[in-house]
Amino acid sequence: MTLRRHEGELDEDETAMRLLLDGEPFTGVLIPMPGSTRRWEQEFLDGVPHGYYRSWWPSGRLESLREYKGGCGGHGISKEWHESGRLEEVSEIELGICKRRKRWDREGELIEHYILDKDSDGYKILLARRRSCYGHEGEERGDEESQHPESSEPE
Repeated sequence: MTLRRHEGELDEDETAMRLLLDGEPFTGVLIPMPGSTRRWEQEFLDGVPHGYYRSWWPSGRLESLREYKGGCGGHGISKEWHESGRLEEVSEIELGICKRRKRWDREGELIEHYILDKDSDGYKILLARRRSCYGHEGEERGDEESQHPESSEPE
């Protein structure tokens, strides 16, 4: 059974940048305080976001789904939906840096198609984070060109 705790039940270890429960790094699912108007949950492992963050619209429809990798920030495919349920955004995130993103308006028209420029400061930061997390500048998994967000069209 997964341990679920409200955000106010945990302490922050600001030195190690981790959430603690009873003095130990928290592993489980963080949820909002009772009475909160926002509905969300965030998975944690050893006190840092690891796994999925999910939020829901007041209607109960999924609003966003993001993946995190322990201590390295957002990592993986991130999706957001309009309140109608139509796909709004799909992003590929690596170590907290957005590598690719597509966004659609409420009618489903593509309004943004972003690809991280290899000459940008963001790319330099990504290379430094790869060295820090993986021990090299290459990607953790597979060929870069095959890592496009899996959904290229609005649902």
